[in-house]
This record gives sequence, C-alpha cells and structure tokens, in this order.
Amino acid sequence: MSLLELVGITKVFPGVVALKGVNFSCEAGEIHGLVGENGSGKSTLVNIIGGVYKPEFGQIFLRGKEVSLSSPASAMAMRISILRQELLLAENVSVAENILMGQMRKFRANGLLSWSRMQERTAEILRLLGHMIDPATKVGTLQHWEKRIVQISKALANDSVILALDEPTSTLSSDDSHRLFDVMRNLKKNGIGIIFVTHKLDEALAICDRITVLRDGKVVDTVRGSDIQTKDVIRMMTGKEVDFEQAPEARKLPETEAPLLEAVGITTNLLKDVTIRLYAGKIVGLVGLVGSGKTELIRAVLGLDPVQKGTIRLRDKVVALRSMHQAKRLGFGYLPDDRRSKGLVIRMTIRENITLPILSSISRVHLMTNEAKEKQITLKWMQELGIAARSSELPVVNLSGGTQQKVVIAKWLADESTVLLCDEPTVGVDVAARIEIHRIFRRLAATGKAILWSTSDLDDALDVCDRIIVMRKGEIVNEFSTALTSKAAIMNAIVAGDSGNV
Repeated sequence: MSLLELVGITKVFPGVVALKGVNFSCEAGEIHGLVGENGSGKSTLVNIIGGVYKPEFGQIFLRGKEVSLSSPASAMAMRISILRQELLLAENVSVAENILMGQMRKFRANGLLSWSRMQERTAEILRLLGHMIDPATKVGTLQHWEKRIVQISKALANDSVILALDEPTSTLSSDDSHRLFDVMRNLKKNGIGIIFVTHKLDEALAICDRITVLRDGKVVDTVRGSDIQTKDVIRMMTGKEVDFEQAPEARKLPETEAPLLEAVGITTNLLKDVTIRLYAGKIVGLVGLVGSGKTELIRAVLGLDPVQKGTIRLRDKVVALRSMHQAKRLGFGYLPDDRRSKGLVIRMTIRENITLPILSSISRVHLMTNEAKEKQITLKWMQELGIAARSSELPVVNLSGGTQQKVVIAKWLADESTVLLCDEPTVGVDVAARIEIHRIFRRLAATGKAILWSTSDLDDALDVCDRIIVMRKGEIVNEFSTALTSKAAIMNAIVAGDSGNV
C-alpha cells in the first residue's frame, strides 16, 4: 500500500488540459523524482498534491484511504508539505522561531515562553536531518543551503510525512546540493516520502529511487533511477532524440585586439578590485559559490549597485552607468537572477513583456504603438525560443517558470543588445530548452555580441562558455579556457581558491 497514490488525475484550465488521467504514487521512505519539460504538468500535479488545485476527475489516496485535498490547509492537516523554490522565511528572527512558527503556544507555561524548550525541540528536529545549526542563530546570517534545511525542518515540525521539494537545488552549488541530498537520505531513513521535482536529470538519477516522466500532461513512464540513463529520460521527456553536440561557430571566432567591454578595478562593499574583459563573439562564464560576488559584479557594471572605485569602458570609451535605462540605451541587456521580481511584469502579456524595451522604436506618432509590428516581433521570438503558449496575449503569470525565463531572454534579444549580462540564465529551464538556449546564445555570440554568463551550474558554464572566471569572496581567483581545462580543476578553484591552467 502506497503512502500517497493519485489515480486518473485530470486537471483543466481555460483552453488547456494540464493533466490527463495521471497516475502517481509515493511510498514511505522513498525519494520519487518528477521530471518533464516546462509545461509538462509537474507544477500542476504538485499543486494538486498540496491542495492548491482541485482536479476535475480522479482520486487521491493517503495510506489507502481516499481523501479530499481541497486547500493547502487540508493538505497540511494530512501531513503533506510543499516546499517551493522561494524560501519564505523570517530573516530577522532565529532558526528556532522560524521552525516552530505557529506552535509557540506549546512552549508557554504560566504566560512565559520557554526558549530552552524551543531550542531543545529545534535541535531534535535538526538531528533527524543530520545537520546541526545553532537554534539561536538568525536565519538571515545562514548560507542558502542552510536556509533550505530550516525550510525542511519547519515542515517536519508540523509532523509532515510527505515532502514535495520543488527545484530545491536550482540555486545551490554542487557541494551544497550534495549536503541537501544527505538530508534527503536521512529523511528517507525515517520513513518520509519525498517527491523531488527537478530539471537536473543527473541529480534525479543519482538520488531518486523511482522517476516519473511527464509529457504534455500525461505520464510517459515511471522507472527506477538505477535502471535508466540521462539520454533515455530526455527522449521520454521530449518524444525525440536530442543532439548534445555543441555548435562550434562561436568558439571559432578569434578575440579582437580590444575588448568590447572592460571593467577595471571594480570595488564595492563586497567586490575587491575586480577586472573583467568581454570580447565580441565570446561567451565568458562567471562561477562561484553563493556569496562569491557573481551577481554583485553584474549589478555593479550595470550601475544598479554603487561602485566605490573602478572604471568601465565600452568600445574603449569610459562610461558611468547610473541606471538600467541608461545601460539599455548604450546597448546593454540584462537577464536578472530572479525573473519574477526583476525580469518581468508578470501581470502583463507575453507580447507586452517582449516588446517593453523597444516600445519607443516601434511606436507611431503620439506614442501610439504599432501593434502589427509588436505582434510580428513577438511571434518571431516565440518561435525562435520555442515559447510554449497558445497566444502571445497570455499573461506571463500563467506560464511555467522555464517559459517565463524564455520571455525574459526574448525581451533582450528583441532589443538587439550588444552586451548581454546574464545572471542564472537557465535556472528552472528544462534540459531540452537549455540546450536550445545554449545554441541561441552561441549564435548571438557569432554575430559579434559579448556575453557574460553567470551561473551556479558548472556543467552549464562548460557547455556554453569559451572562458570561465572563478570568483570567491568578492575576488577573481582564476580564469580558465574551457577547451584546456577540466571540471575538477574549476571546482577546485571554486572551493579552495587554488590556481590552475589559464
């Protein structure tokens, strides 16, 4: 008897059938992977398990008994927790207060709160995960993976027996991901059923007992993680063979004598005398642990964060950027790390988002937009990037995370930016879409654009970049040619700051 079983689940939204007769189960003490392309139905299925959506048809069983998950509260009451990518934690209070939030009454006696009992209970929960964090520590001082542990501990404090982890490693380094996997294995030993939603197929194959593949709202198959290879999962996800060969055109171009963009001696509260050079026709990777300074460097170059010292030259001309509007006029494009809050106006349509940076160039007199031109440009980039939507008039809030990311990319491609600064450009994007995005950026480099590609995924950087810069504690510790180095050498530089071949 399964801990959780879904039978014949069908979910319909206006104009689209999101799930079609889906069968899915999760056993106690199992890590069950859930994979598929963006728009395959993963998020919808997880939201049904979490009580956010109610299916039109189908049954849900918990320990063999049919249940109705009519709301998130009802799912939590049945000890089911959905842990989102976003870490919704109170940064200014302690680990113990975050984990036991909503349960404070249990630790009151004669009107007084017993901090010692709270800390004991917190330590007890953390021991289940195999990682001890001081219960008195403020959450805001923790590393990202430690915050993920606090998020999981909060679910365990509510006696959850089923945890659905939605892309928990999307912003973690390789080492931090493996720490999280140790936590998941400890949960498995304690009989917790874990649903692991991920785009990182190598992780799914390494950690999952079983993997269910969704495509177009249907289950393609459920297989054992030890019995299948990455290429087989991709074929099931996409329905076709995917060519992993890299397009060589960008890599063949020689660097020009002068860089297209040069940032020299950039110093901020975190960055320490950082210098980078971007050349036309080249993609430069920027890698490092969380807090290494990758995001801060991009924001400093764009003028989004104050710079204490340093010079930025574009085509050998000194520029002093003070706003994104000014940067855009000079030919800069920016793909931010958080697409929802920084990269999109989520209540606006696909068309409105893609053409937002170029409205002035496609407007008629009296600021009247040329709608025909707008639609032409939008449809071009929707087709180029494979943006899966039935209409360009759909609000982007209704799109999957990976499709939203494609809209952000399309926005800056439509603007024909010369220098593209990309912060986690493939986060939350499925494997087939990532391969296509890599090809698109190589083609862009081949047209003479200079691209900075900041990522937490080293495989991502190795696949697309010509050179890789390693940052650590606000400094550049090394730079590698991807053609002349190894993943191990770069990882060593990331973790230890050691030198390697350049």
